[in-house]
Amino acid sequence: MRGLRPTIACAAALLFCTFALHAAPPVVSALDVRALQIGKVNTLTFTGTDLLPNPRLLTTARLARQTVKEGAQSNKVVIEIELAPGSQPGFENYWLVTDRGVSARGVLATDPLEQKPFVEKVESLPVALHGTLNASQVREVAFPGKAGQEIICEIEAQRLESKVRPTLMLFGPDNKVVQFSLPMAALRGDTRLEAKLPVDGTYRLQFHDLQYAATGTGLFRLKIGQWSYADLAFPSTVQRGATTEVQLIGRPGEVKTVRLSPNTDAAAMPAPWADPATASGPQAAVRLSDMPELVEERTGSAPQALPAMPVAVNGRIDKPNEEDAYEVTVEPETDVDFEVTADVLGSPMDAELELRDAKGARVAINDDTPAGPDPRLTYKVPKDVTKVTAVVRDVSGNSGARCIYRLQATAKAKEKTGSFSLVMTDDSQTLEPGHPSVLKVETLRAGYDGPINLAFEHLPEGVQVSGQNVPAEATARLLTLSATKPCPELITTLRGEGKNVEVLARFDSPQLGQFQPWLANSLALAGAEKTEVPFSADWSEAAAGRKIPLGGKLTLPVKCVRPVGHDGPVRLTLITSQARLYLKDAVDLTKMLKEEKATFIEDDKPAQAAFDKVTAAQTALAAAEKALAANKDEKAAEALTKKVEEAKAAVDQAQAGATEAAAKAKNDVEYPLTVPAELPEIPHQMAIKAELLKRNRTTVEAVVYIPVREFPVVNPIAIKLNPPAPIKLAAKAPTPIELTGKIERLEGSAGDVTVTLAELPAGLTGALTVTVKADATDFKFPLTAAPTTKPGDYPAVKISATGKPFGALQVKTRDTLVPLTVVAPEPPTEAPAKP
Repeated sequence: MRGLRPTIACAAALLFCTFALHAAPPVVSALDVRALQIGKVNTLTFTGTDLLPNPRLLTTARLARQTVKEGAQSNKVVIEIELAPGSQPGFENYWLVTDRGVSARGVLATDPLEQKPFVEKVESLPVALHGTLNASQVREVAFPGKAGQEIICEIEAQRLESKVRPTLMLFGPDNKVVQFSLPMAALRGDTRLEAKLPVDGTYRLQFHDLQYAATGTGLFRLKIGQWSYADLAFPSTVQRGATTEVQLIGRPGEVKTVRLSPNTDAAAMPAPWADPATASGPQAAVRLSDMPELVEERTGSAPQALPAMPVAVNGRIDKPNEEDAYEVTVEPETDVDFEVTADVLGSPMDAELELRDAKGARVAINDDTPAGPDPRLTYKVPKDVTKVTAVVRDVSGNSGARCIYRLQATAKAKEKTGSFSLVMTDDSQTLEPGHPSVLKVETLRAGYDGPINLAFEHLPEGVQVSGQNVPAEATARLLTLSATKPCPELITTLRGEGKNVEVLARFDSPQLGQFQPWLANSLALAGAEKTEVPFSADWSEAAAGRKIPLGGKLTLPVKCVRPVGHDGPVRLTLITSQARLYLKDAVDLTKMLKEEKATFIEDDKPAQAAFDKVTAAQTALAAAEKALAANKDEKAAEALTKKVEEAKAAVDQAQAGATEAAAKAKNDVEYPLTVPAELPEIPHQMAIKAELLKRNRTTVEAVVYIPVREFPVVNPIAIKLNPPAPIKLAAKAPTPIELTGKIERLEGSAGDVTVTLAELPAGLTGALTVTVKADATDFKFPLTAAPTTKPGDYPAVKISATGKPFGALQVKTRDTLVPLTVVAPEPPTEAPAKP
């Protein structure tokens, strides 16, 4: 019987391993230093979960090498990293990749400064200190200074996507305040102070959140010392394809110019440094356009003449209360759009735009718009007017090198083509062979409602994409990415193309989108080893007939298969093809198609009890085998061998019970959703992310996506209008008219319905609303047509209906056109002549 022991032991070990296995992408919760020093070997310590196996850094920065140090653990990994020669200072995206997938994205700085975790005292400068600042915490650091020494102190937090709004206060050796600084618009909410130290001694920097209320992980990077920086570039915008000189706006008194050759179709590009060896901070963004981009040229007090539209000019308010004037050639009786950008560039200007006629009289003025403090207006050019003067000034009297702006003048298009932008809700995707993943891409439409084609710039071999066509009116699309084999990690971009519009998709980062837009276009893809946990989830058959009722509820039938030994709950997360809608910077849940509550396919207690019996039986078998192996008494061998056999039989019996319990376990759920009152009445896509958890309801063992499926949107109120007959006018008296029809209540809806008419032609009168009670379906509009009503076709009359079909939200039907025809009265019949 001893020959059976290895087989039994292997079986027991295999089942034990099955209980322990799980595969999830890495999650980075902390990074000790969020920067890489150029020209040095850097050591970065990543803390988190599932950081093994085979961790490595994926980044937009160029690396010469990276090496994982010995002792790496699933919750802590240390990597030595060296940047490639010629690396530029700036900000870069990074992800941590393992053989299980790719983490969410973070931001790393690169520069020549020494990078260190935060300490309360430093002995030499320059240095960059990294740490976290939480809630009302106040932190301090001391450093040595010399009389007359010029020093910069700067905190990067908001620009690293932190929630900290930093303030800085510099104390001298006598504990008196030398200088302080608050969050600055030019630094996107971060802060910087520059001082000339008055005496020798030890100085202290004190910093905290502006309102002592830092939220989330309040990471920061505090830099102390001397370096060059560039917050802005002038001109802020250059013409694509035209080599241009750009001035970097940084330290007061510094004038540094670089040359750009923008041969890219991106919306913006980073300006190179004039002296990378002494530079630190993000690179200044230079925007790109396809129209002529001029630079302000002042010759006396006369307005600068601009060439034909479309045209843009980049200017600067050099002196207090200065006004910059530009003469623009316009076409009479057309509409011209004038727009000034300043605040969005990071300029401290509060710009105002004024238009004047040839005699200098004001014809239009604008300061702010609902979108922000930058002015914009549309000017209707009068007859015989061919010139107009556009004047730009700062209403607060600001001036100086940083007070830059861009004035654009374009003829308003006769046919509005519109535009759109694309937002990816994720910045990374893990691709496991045989398990497709889903990427949501939101379509933010600005006048363009047509279809959009999506395409990745490049993909690894063996990766397929489906769902790339965004239908007309759709506000989002769910792309399905699948891999036939493990694929290498890479960074790619997604492009959207509509009629006369082509854009790069960006992930959702307002900060990077403003000051480093090229970083916001990156999407990381990484392969994952095929999971050893055969977990699956799908729609139940009943999903085929489900519809999305406006203002109502929808339940989606979901099922899963949990393998034996993996008995935790399954967490479900809804993904839909509806773009997020915001109210005061927060998602407006009242307008969203969303889950009614957090939904799980719960763990099955009888199945768990059966699996526990397997564990107990395996433990008993291992103990029996150990006793038999250690036995040296021949008399006891027979009894111990019998115990092993009994334990083996118990394991077999427990495994059979576990298999039966797994088959009987409840593995399905009705996933409840609430539906807003307004959605585009086109099919909406839905997918569900299903995560198999351990019993602790935290550790993820396996992840699958329930496939993307389209569900039709149904308005529960429908109007069935009887075709109206031609309206034949009477010669002298009003003509009575009846518009009639029925209301249909669908998807179990009920309640009163109000039917409304609009855009009636002049001469038709009567009540424009009627109410159809809950127990009725017919409606009738009694109208009259005056004899003076103009005969003809009236195709623009509209009819619609509103109600609360499910008792809470008010739902409105689309406007339906009611084609009316008005016929002139018969001409009067002449009386026969008297004999």
